[in-house]
Amino acid sequence: MKNLNIDWLLKSSTALLFLFLLNGPLMAQSGRNHIAIGLEAGPSLGFGAEDFPYHLGLPVKAYLGTGQHGQWMFRTGGHLFPVSSQNLHESVRRAYRYIVPLALGYRYNLENWYAEGSLGLGLSTFVQVPTDAQFQRQAWTSRELNYGVEFGYQLEHFDLGVSLNNNGPIPHNTMFLGLKAMYKIRL
Repeated sequence: MKNLNIDWLLKSSTALLFLFLLNGPLMAQSGRNHIAIGLEAGPSLGFGAEDFPYHLGLPVKAYLGTGQHGQWMFRTGGHLFPVSSQNLHESVRRAYRYIVPLALGYRYNLENWYAEGSLGLGLSTFVQVPTDAQFQRQAWTSRELNYGVEFGYQLEHFDLGVSLNNNGPIPHNTMFLGLKAMYKIRL
């Protein structure tokens, strides 16, 4: 049953991405289109925050204007959650979680301020590197529900914001807060 829901979510996200990419030519709407690339850092919250106390991110977003104030959005990138060294077992040299979101959303612009939300799929990989060189690195990957909200301020070519994202089912989820700066490339 769980695989069926994840497969349905993956197919739905793919269909929505296809419609997102065709939105401009089909709807002939005007608006601001751009791609944004940035840096993000912040604390982990809730379940697993002791093991993964913070994250570093490289968010990438594509925006398609739908009028004066709105933009459809596709969100991806990567978020790295290193395990703190005091929480590692002696047989493990290094461990981390890496999340790649594939989400669709909407952004509302009000003068220089913005608010956006997104929903999609998160590809989550947990990696463990053993201390003993005779053992291989181990990795486990899962696909989980991913969603987030962000609020921020727009400067000329930069967005400065605060985001709250969640990956996975509650209570065994990875929730994280991020302070971010994004550089906008207008299309």
